[in-house]
Amino acid sequence: FPSHDNGENKVQLFSTGLISGTISAFSGVGGGVIIVPILTDIVKMPIKKATSISLGVISIMALFTSVYNIVLHRFILSDVNQVIYFNLAIPVAIGSLLAAPIGVQIASKMEPKQIRIIFIVFLILVISKMILL
Repeated sequence: FPSHDNGENKVQLFSTGLISGTISAFSGVGGGVIIVPILTDIVKMPIKKATSISLGVISIMALFTSVYNIVLHRFILSDVNQVIYFNLAIPVAIGSLLAAPIGVQIASKMEPKQIRIIFIVFLILVISKMILL
């Protein structure tokens, strides 16, 4: 990031990752729910760049979380089949890999305000579901 390359912003970006990873792990909510608002509102990054970073980070977070759960439950608790349902996870992963480029193309043609509105609506739905269930 040419405009986000000094030491202070590296600390902000590292802190963003630390905060979003921690909150995601505790809440079960995807990291993008935390990363995008922090990057746009605190780091002052354009929303399109923030959502692109979030998409890249989500796959990395999911990989590490999955490996952690497999190791923890397979070798320590001996019940890996209760943590990761491969019959569900594999089709979802394939669908995500196929749909992500389409989503990126659509988002690149949208105005930042439209992306923010969609993001806010999604957050409201997720929060509502978590409160009601």
